[in-house]
Amino acid sequence: MSVSSLFLIACSGYKAENGRGPVWEIARTRAEWNSFSLFDDSRIKLIDFLIDLSNDRPRDKNSILRTCPTMAAIERYRGKVYEMAGDSISKNIDSSSINSVLIVSSLFGILHPNDMIPDYELMMKDKSPSGNRMHEWWREEFKRYHIVEMVGALYPGLKNIYCFMSMFTGYVDAVEDLGDRYDMFVVHVQNGNMYHSPGTWGKTLKSCLEVGASNPEAVARIIRPFGCELQNL
Repeated sequence: MSVSSLFLIACSGYKAENGRGPVWEIARTRAEWNSFSLFDDSRIKLIDFLIDLSNDRPRDKNSILRTCPTMAAIERYRGKVYEMAGDSISKNIDSSSINSVLIVSSLFGILHPNDMIPDYELMMKDKSPSGNRMHEWWREEFKRYHIVEMVGALYPGLKNIYCFMSMFTGYVDAVEDLGDRYDMFVVHVQNGNMYHSPGTWGKTLKSCLEVGASNPEAVARIIRPFGCELQNL
């Protein structure tokens, strides 16, 4: 695919409930609903881990991960990034292919916005099946899957990766090895905080998508009026 830049956003703790799609075990068999099926072994391991953890918490949504209906990730995640940029993301993706906006997920690793997923509770700072943090676990899993080579095969013209997410929540750490091959940047919100920054990332991503910005100079120029700057990893 001819894509020179990828825009990465984090999954959201705030999610829409229920869904109208089939359970994930069925949805994952459809290529158009599961763009990164190579991660499924890791995902199944995590789902089993979360279900076991929820045995003593019957109201925990993770207890019904196997039976929860699915919906597209772009609809499931309801945080500020998605509230501000969701329409622009939807307009800039093609349901039949992997495109330039991808989601870094604590449960699914990497998602296309149209991938079908259940509701769940898990963040990158949470405990993993190995006892370390989820971002550390995924970083090791991504190494095992040779994520740098995988991304290179999917995007042969890729040059830049922009992370519209925090350096302190683990999501950037999980995919940081991509910086070994590509110019990788974090959109830093000056004077930002956990409440203000997600909305700003959504607004800046929306602006980048609407004007088709891809090179660092163009992205930096667009995000500057929002009080943001590019930081090179």
